[in-house]
Amino acid sequence: MPPESMGTFDRLSFWEKYGERGMSSDYMAKVFKSGNSQFIDDREVHHPHDGDDFSRCYMLIKMAPGLKQYMHLLGKKSDVWEKLVINWDALTEAFDKKDWKTFGELMVKCQAR
Repeated sequence: MPPESMGTFDRLSFWEKYGERGMSSDYMAKVFKSGNSQFIDDREVHHPHDGDDFSRCYMLIKMAPGLKQYMHLLGKKSDVWEKLVINWDALTEAFDKKDWKTFGELMVKCQAR
Protein backbone atom coordinates (compact mmCIF):
# COMPACT_ATOMS: atom_id res chain seq x y z
CA MET A 1 0.00 0.00 0.00
CA PRO A 2 1.20 3.52 -0.70
CA PRO A 3 2.32 5.78 2.14
CA GLU A 4 -0.52 7.60 3.93
CA SER A 5 1.02 10.96 3.01
CA MET A 6 0.42 10.43 -0.73
CA GLY A 7 -2.38 12.32 -2.44
CA THR A 8 -5.01 10.59 -4.55
CA PHE A 9 -3.31 10.89 -7.93
CA ASP A 10 0.11 10.06 -6.47
CA ARG A 11 -1.56 6.93 -5.12
CA LEU A 12 -2.87 6.23 -8.62
CA SER A 13 0.68 6.53 -9.97
CA PHE A 14 1.87 4.19 -7.20
CA TRP A 15 -0.79 1.66 -8.24
CA GLU A 16 0.26 1.97 -11.89
CA LYS A 17 3.83 1.13 -10.91
CA TYR A 18 3.26 -1.53 -8.24
CA GLY A 19 -0.37 -2.68 -8.41
CA GLU A 20 -1.81 -5.69 -10.16
CA ARG A 21 -3.30 -4.38 -13.37
CA GLY A 22 -5.64 -5.56 -16.10
CA MET A 23 -7.59 -4.06 -18.96
CA SER A 24 -10.57 -2.95 -16.87
CA SER A 25 -8.51 -1.46 -14.04
CA ASP A 26 -6.24 0.29 -16.56
CA TYR A 27 -9.36 1.65 -18.22
CA MET A 28 -10.57 2.98 -14.87
CA ALA A 29 -7.22 4.70 -14.31
CA LYS A 30 -7.36 6.24 -17.77
CA VAL A 31 -10.82 7.67 -17.16
CA PHE A 32 -9.86 8.94 -13.69
CA LYS A 33 -6.72 10.62 -15.01
CA SER A 34 -8.62 12.30 -17.82
CA GLY A 35 -10.70 14.23 -15.29
CA ASN A 36 -13.45 14.38 -17.88
CA SER A 37 -14.75 11.27 -19.59
CA GLN A 38 -15.53 13.10 -22.84
CA PHE A 39 -11.81 13.05 -23.71
CA ILE A 40 -11.54 9.26 -23.63
CA ASP A 41 -11.78 7.22 -26.83
CA ASP A 42 -14.95 5.17 -26.38
CA ARG A 43 -14.18 2.60 -29.06
CA GLU A 44 -12.74 0.20 -26.50
CA VAL A 45 -14.48 0.32 -23.14
CA HIS A 46 -13.18 -2.31 -20.71
CA HIS A 47 -15.05 -3.40 -17.62
CA PRO A 48 -14.57 -6.28 -15.19
CA HIS A 49 -16.09 -9.56 -16.35
CA ASP A 50 -15.34 -11.77 -13.35
CA GLY A 51 -13.96 -11.83 -9.84
CA ASP A 52 -10.34 -11.60 -10.96
CA ASP A 53 -11.04 -8.54 -13.10
CA PHE A 54 -13.07 -6.99 -10.32
CA SER A 55 -10.33 -7.65 -7.75
CA ARG A 56 -7.87 -5.53 -9.75
CA CYS A 57 -10.42 -2.69 -10.00
CA TYR A 58 -11.22 -3.07 -6.31
CA MET A 59 -7.53 -2.83 -5.37
CA LEU A 60 -7.13 0.34 -7.42
CA ILE A 61 -9.88 2.01 -5.37
CA LYS A 62 -8.53 0.48 -2.15
CA MET A 63 -5.05 1.90 -2.87
CA ALA A 64 -6.43 5.30 -3.88
CA PRO A 65 -9.82 5.69 -2.14
CA GLY A 66 -10.10 9.31 -3.25
CA LEU A 67 -10.74 8.02 -6.78
CA LYS A 68 -14.14 6.76 -5.73
CA GLN A 69 -15.51 10.28 -6.18
CA TYR A 70 -14.77 9.94 -9.91
CA MET A 71 -16.67 6.68 -10.39
CA HIS A 72 -19.55 8.60 -11.99
CA LEU A 73 -17.26 9.24 -14.99
CA LEU A 74 -17.12 5.49 -15.60
CA GLY A 75 -20.90 5.30 -15.40
CA LYS A 76 -21.09 7.52 -18.47
CA LYS A 77 -18.94 5.16 -20.55
CA SER A 78 -21.29 2.21 -20.99
CA ASP A 79 -24.44 0.57 -19.66
CA VAL A 80 -22.30 -2.06 -17.95
CA TRP A 81 -20.15 0.55 -16.21
CA GLU A 82 -23.26 2.44 -15.16
CA LYS A 83 -24.59 -0.73 -13.46
CA LEU A 84 -21.20 -1.47 -11.91
CA VAL A 85 -21.01 2.05 -10.47
CA ILE A 86 -24.56 1.83 -9.10
CA ASN A 87 -23.78 -1.55 -7.51
CA TRP A 88 -20.16 -0.83 -6.49
CA ASP A 89 -20.79 -0.74 -2.74
CA ALA A 90 -22.81 -3.97 -2.81
CA LEU A 91 -20.16 -5.63 -5.00
CA THR A 92 -17.33 -4.59 -2.69
CA GLU A 93 -19.29 -5.70 0.37
CA ALA A 94 -19.92 -9.14 -1.13
CA PHE A 95 -16.30 -9.33 -2.28
CA ASP A 96 -14.98 -8.39 1.18
CA LYS A 97 -17.24 -10.98 2.83
CA LYS A 98 -16.29 -13.60 0.23
CA ASP A 99 -20.00 -14.01 -0.45
CA TRP A 100 -19.39 -15.38 -3.94
CA LYS A 101 -23.04 -16.23 -4.55
CA THR A 102 -24.18 -12.63 -4.04
CA PHE A 103 -21.10 -11.30 -5.82
CA GLY A 104 -21.73 -13.53 -8.83
CA GLU A 105 -25.41 -12.58 -8.98
CA LEU A 106 -24.51 -8.88 -8.89
CA MET A 107 -21.89 -9.29 -11.61
CA VAL A 108 -24.40 -11.10 -13.85
CA LYS A 109 -26.92 -8.31 -13.18
CA CYS A 110 -24.34 -5.69 -14.15
CA GLN A 111 -23.36 -7.52 -17.34
CA ALA A 112 -26.96 -7.91 -18.57
CA ARG A 113 -27.70 -5.80 -21.58
